[in-house]
Amino acid sequence: MQAHHAAWDLRNGQPVPAGMRLHRTCQTPECVRHWVLDRQYRKLDERAVRAIRESRLSGPALAKLYRIGREYAWKIKRGLARRT
Repeated sequence: MQAHHAAWDLRNGQPVPAGMRLHRTCQTPECVRHWVLDRQYRKLDERAVRAIRESRLSGPALAKLYRIGREYAWKIKRGLARRT
C-alpha cells in the first residue's frame, strides 16, 4: 500500500472507493495530507484525443464532456498527456 493511500484510510476511516483515485492538491510530492478523490482516467481513442486538442472548449468543459478529470483534459489539450 502506498503512503498516501494509508494516510487516506487513517484520516477518513475507509479505503479509496473503487473507480476513484487520489489527487494531490498541494505541490509537495512527499505530502500525504492534502488529497481529494478524483475519477480515474478513462482511456480515450485517438479520435477523442485529437478532438480535445483541437477544441476551443475550456478544460473543465472538456472534462465534463468526455467524463475525465480536469487536469487530464488540460494535459491532453496541451500535448502533455495522452492515454489511448
